[in-house]
Amino acid sequence: MIGAIADYTGADRELVKTRALDCCRWLRYLPCFTDIGLGRPERFLNMLRIFKPQSPMSVGVWTLLGFSTGAAAAAFAGFLSDRYGPSLPVRMLENAGQAASLAFGLPFSNYTGVLIGATTIPVWNQNAGELPLHFGASGLGAAVGILELLGHRKSRALQALG
Repeated sequence: MIGAIADYTGADRELVKTRALDCCRWLRYLPCFTDIGLGRPERFLNMLRIFKPQSPMSVGVWTLLGFSTGAAAAAFAGFLSDRYGPSLPVRMLENAGQAASLAFGLPFSNYTGVLIGATTIPVWNQNAGELPLHFGASGLGAAVGILELLGHRKSRALQALG
């Protein structure tokens, strides 16, 4: 999400590439984490058979699928652009991938808070409305901190988010 916003606002291209590479490296493991949470790997595919808006798990799996597809498309387009030079179709693929990863990444960043709030444990259930906001803000703060530690200290976008 930070990489997409940085690209749309015209921030330095190195920040966008750093985020795209991180997504590409870790993206392949996202379905594995969902498999671990579901207990058996085939349950992930079963969750994709239908979409139930009343089920946090169903919404989360589809959000994960949309985010990972968009982020992979953006990272692949960035790789093609770096390797073979910029072109209009590649830039269109990168923009579409960034838009999809941004659209699905916003709800996905709050997903853990939604799942915890959907439990029957009273302490968490009483604050179900605020938990996703706390998880999203915490994740954003952590990502900004990591990017600044990687050397992006002069980025206006990161300073504003931080």
